[in-house]
Amino acid sequence: MNLFSKGVKLFFCLSIAHIFYNSVSGQSLAFDAVRSVNLINQGIIQNEEQVKGYYFLYEKDSIDNSGNIFKFVITNENLFIINQQEIKLPDESVNLEISCNGSEIILMFFHKHNKTFEYIVYDTYGFQKFTYIQKLSGKEFRHYKEIAFYDTKEYERKSIYPLDTLGFLSNTLWKDNNKISYRINFYNSKKDEQWSFVPNEGGSYFYGDYLGTYKNIIYLSLFSFKEAIYTEKPQTYIIGLDVKTGKLLFKKSADAKYLLLAKEIKILKNGQGYLYGTYFNLKANLNKDKPDGIALWKLTDNGEIAEEKYISWENDFSKHIEITDKGKIFGVGYLNLHNIVQSANGEFYILAEGYHKVLNAYVIAKAVLFGLINSIGDNFTKDVASDMILIKLDTTCKIQGINIYDKKNSNYFCYNITQQNNTSNSFSFWYYADKFKSLKAINVSDSMITTNKIKVNPHTSKSIFLPAFAKHILLIEYFSNSKKMEMHFEKF
Repeated sequence: MNLFSKGVKLFFCLSIAHIFYNSVSGQSLAFDAVRSVNLINQGIIQNEEQVKGYYFLYEKDSIDNSGNIFKFVITNENLFIINQQEIKLPDESVNLEISCNGSEIILMFFHKHNKTFEYIVYDTYGFQKFTYIQKLSGKEFRHYKEIAFYDTKEYERKSIYPLDTLGFLSNTLWKDNNKISYRINFYNSKKDEQWSFVPNEGGSYFYGDYLGTYKNIIYLSLFSFKEAIYTEKPQTYIIGLDVKTGKLLFKKSADAKYLLLAKEIKILKNGQGYLYGTYFNLKANLNKDKPDGIALWKLTDNGEIAEEKYISWENDFSKHIEITDKGKIFGVGYLNLHNIVQSANGEFYILAEGYHKVLNAYVIAKAVLFGLINSIGDNFTKDVASDMILIKLDTTCKIQGINIYDKKNSNYFCYNITQQNNTSNSFSFWYYADKFKSLKAINVSDSMITTNKIKVNPHTSKSIFLPAFAKHILLIEYFSNSKKMEMHFEKF
């Protein structure tokens, strides 16, 4: 029985030949006639924490201006093009986001003409698999119409999350009468199947986001308000959903010894899941109070807390660095957590960024829900210090050292990590510093911490960087004047 057509056989033969050739020669790529691009929507195809390729999506210049044309490109890990295609859409249809779960890629489009979201699922060779449609209510449509046609230079969305190789979750606004909440949608990438979950019991306003998946449980944060969202003390919860059905497994108050404002779940050494974030006094109001420190909650398979670790500003941080106020570091400000990594030897490394003002918990949740990631810094914090902070912890979560790296007056949340797997003692945090027009790296190797940097083109309109093969990163630069996007590998 012939399972493949001649065309498919030829495609794979050519792909293998070109991949072999390009593994030696191909190290750069450029796209012309780039009408617009949101660089956060370019990303890696990753399998078992190894980079296997890249995907790129941008809007092309159209000669006759008849509709919108998007170029979708998939490459291997050496930037050889495996597949490229044009996606033609009506006027006032825009791409909002793109994500990859290792085996599939999903593209999210907003269509003004029929008031819908469209989610198109492709495999990593660029072949279309499924299309999912989400209809929007009148209130939802009016909200997303404003976001969809906002200048992409001013914000970056983050509302789609890859779910290993199972599918994708999206977090979108939900409005019904006088209630406002968020809707978690699951889109299966293996078969045509979906489910939705909306937390809307016990109040009128609900905000929150996806925290991560561990042992087949999807974890969500939830901020619940009875009436007044700006002045009322929110109730905070951790929600657990069954990954296959979306069925509610539990809804627990986000407190133990202290109240946790969870950042996300990280799967660390030996596959152990941790909820981490900042913690507060149990009587604290997240709308106005400051956190007491950083927390790590070790989870059991069914979502219970197996162990609690707390690192306080007053008792722990103050031994290593000057704390001028509750959680405020002298010359840096308050901390916004970015990531946590555990090396093979069991040490923890927390990457954070400093701000002169506290980021309000409700505002963060609302901004994440509405997709306005960059607006957090612009609208809700002022006098930003934006220094990068690396906190080194031993295997028992005791602070071993705190390093500060200058990043003042730079873009928010512009960082990445090149760690390949949890069995390594070597990895690097990268961040972009506008002030220095360079990419800076904080390198960890066998408990030793070093730094280095790579200069970027000072004429670029915007730059991002992605993980690559050993000791390399992929630098992507967009030049708005020449409508060109260039990418190449940089060694460090």
